[in-house]
Amino acid sequence: MRWPNSGRELNLSSEADVCLVLEGTYPYVSGGVSSWVHQLIGAMPDLKFVIWFIGSSSKDKREPKYELPPNVLGMREVFVHDYDMPGKEHFSFPSRRKKEVWEKVKAFHRSIRQGNVGPFEEVFWLTVPDRGVLSLEDMFYGKDAWRSLLKLYREVAPEVSFVDFFWTWRFTHLPFFRMLLMEPPKAKVYHTVSTGYAGFLGTLAKLRYGKPLILTEHGIYAKERRIEIAQAEWIYEQEEGRRPWTYRGGELRPRGTRWFFKDFWTRIFLFMSRLTYRCRLRR
Repeated sequence: MRWPNSGRELNLSSEADVCLVLEGTYPYVSGGVSSWVHQLIGAMPDLKFVIWFIGSSSKDKREPKYELPPNVLGMREVFVHDYDMPGKEHFSFPSRRKKEVWEKVKAFHRSIRQGNVGPFEEVFWLTVPDRGVLSLEDMFYGKDAWRSLLKLYREVAPEVSFVDFFWTWRFTHLPFFRMLLMEPPKAKVYHTVSTGYAGFLGTLAKLRYGKPLILTEHGIYAKERRIEIAQAEWIYEQEEGRRPWTYRGGELRPRGTRWFFKDFWTRIFLFMSRLTYRCRLRR
């Protein structure tokens, strides 16, 4: 692999000291977090870094704003909203104990609705490539997945449009399925500067390789996403409600069926935030 605008070859085959997991920032965006990351790498020339960049779509135009320092071994990119899924020939997962496994998946969904992300680790090992029981095809196209989705719909949103529920579920969950297929770069430590998708990828790397996960953020990623979602006009609103917000469980949340899909999106980011904070530096 060759870094753009540079004659230097990048090497991802050897283990780095630190893998920086970055969402939508360095090296394609200048200023702010990117400047801090660039200074951090340059201030520790004795450590070898690898960059794990998370973007929206590979079709987006992107040009490096920084020249990678000499102690960066390489960079890997993940685009969470690319929807080209692997064909069936790519699925090599064994198929066994399906009923028992799906019960665990259902229990996991019930737990995260209660704010408990603890069971995620068990579900992760059911899906990790070459070691799991469920394939991506099982989770996305299988009959058991369809039945589980119908059950989830009846439990949490029977009053809203199923078509809108179905496509919202797919659009929000496909990035997770894509990331579960990613092979993390090898590193002694994984360091994410935010929760969200970067925190989720860092968590996957920690679980898969058993290496420490460091999180350094200003603590407002999930809050920023909540504000963006509340103001978003592209998220479908089903019907008029009397009051758009209510204070529940110590949090300000959308209220009523009109706001169901915004609440759905908000919970996705809260899940990633809670999961990252739970897994950081936990052995």
